[in-house]
Amino acid sequence: MSHIRILLIGLFGAYMGFAMLSPLLAPLVRTLGLTEVQAGLIQSVSAFAWFLAGPFWGRRSDLVGRKPVFITGLFGLGLGLGIFTLVAQAGLSGLLAGGALFALLFVGRIIAGALFSGSPAAAQAYIADVTTPDQRTRAMASLGAATGMGFVIGPAVSAALANLGLIVPLAAAALLPIASGLIAAWRLPNPKTAAQREQPPRLSPFDARIRQFLLVGLIANVVLVMAQITGGFLVADRLALPPQQVAQTIGVALVISGLTVVAVQLGIVRRIKLPPVMLLRIGLLASLLSYVMLLNANSFLMFVLAFVLLAIGIGFNEPGFTSAMTLAVNATEYGAVSGLTASVVGLSSMIGPLLGTGLYQVNQSFPYLLGIVTLGLMLGVVWFSPGLRQSVAVAKAG
Repeated sequence: MSHIRILLIGLFGAYMGFAMLSPLLAPLVRTLGLTEVQAGLIQSVSAFAWFLAGPFWGRRSDLVGRKPVFITGLFGLGLGLGIFTLVAQAGLSGLLAGGALFALLFVGRIIAGALFSGSPAAAQAYIADVTTPDQRTRAMASLGAATGMGFVIGPAVSAALANLGLIVPLAAAALLPIASGLIAAWRLPNPKTAAQREQPPRLSPFDARIRQFLLVGLIANVVLVMAQITGGFLVADRLALPPQQVAQTIGVALVISGLTVVAVQLGIVRRIKLPPVMLLRIGLLASLLSYVMLLNANSFLMFVLAFVLLAIGIGFNEPGFTSAMTLAVNATEYGAVSGLTASVVGLSSMIGPLLGTGLYQVNQSFPYLLGIVTLGLMLGVVWFSPGLRQSVAVAKAG
C-alpha cells in the first residue's frame, strides 16, 4: 500500500540520520576529552527519555491518530540531533568543555529520544491497523528492512563525510529526519484507528499475553546495543587505529551488517512464513554466535563476520518481536502495545550503553561474556517456555 511506503520512507530517513552517529561516537567523545562511560551516559539519557515517552506516544496515537505522532517524532529527532551538533561544534572549537559540554549534549539527546520514540510506535501501530494477522509478520519485516536500509546507508555516508571532519556528518544527520517529516506531512493519510471509536484501554507490561515477549525483546535489544556501543572501542583498542580510521572501519562493518539485515528481512522473513517465536529462536542463536566471535575477534575480517551474525540476529528478532506483540492483543490495544515495544527499545538502549561501557572499562571481554550468558538463557526460554510453545501452536493454527 502507498501509505505503508510513506511510513517506510520516513523511518528510512530517520534511522539513516540516527545511524550516522554510530561510527562517529567513539572518536567524537575521545576528541572532546570525554570517557567511555560518559559516551555511554550520552547514549543512555536519550534512551531513558525514549523509554519514558514511548507508552505515552503509543496511547496518544490511539487517540489522535498515527500521522500526527509519527511526524512529531521525525521533527523532534531532527531538533535533538541539531542541538547535539551545535554543542559538539562548540566543544571542538573550545567554546565549551567539561561539565557544561557534557550537560548540553544531554539536552540534545533527551529531546531526540523523547520525541522520536513516537515515530516507531506510531508506525508499528499503523501497520497493525491496516494489515491482517496473516500479513502482519511480513509487513513488520518491511518496517525492519527500512530501518536496516537506514543503518546501511547512514554509516556509509557518515564514514565518507568524516573526511570533512566530525561535524559535517552530524549536521547531515540532523537534516535527514526533518526532510522525512516533510514528506510524511505531505503524503501520509491519517485513517481513523479502532481506539478512536472507543476509549483505548491501558496495557500493563506485566500482562500475561505479552510479558514473556517483552523480556525476550529487552534482552535481545540490550545485547545488540552493547555490541554497537562497544564495537568502536574494541576496534580502536585491538587494531590500534586512529580516530578517523576507527569511524571508517566501523562504518564499513555497519554497512555490511545493515545489508545483511535487509537481505534477511526481505529475502527470508517476507518469503518464508514462520511463526514469530520461530523467528526469535533463529535470531537469538545468531546473536549468540556473534558474541562468541566478538569475544575472540582480533582482525577486521572477524569483526565484520561478527557484525554479520549480529545482523542476522536482528533480521529475525525484530519482526518476530514486533509481530508477536501486536498479534497477542486486540485492535484497540495496537497503539498501547506499540508504545510498550518502543519503550523496550528505549530501555534496552539505556541499559546497553551503560552496562557495555561500564563493563568494557573494567575488562574488554566482560560485555561479551555477559552477552553470551544472557543470550543463552533467553534461547532456553524461547525453546522451552510452555507459554511461548503455546503461542507457536496458535500461530501455526492461524
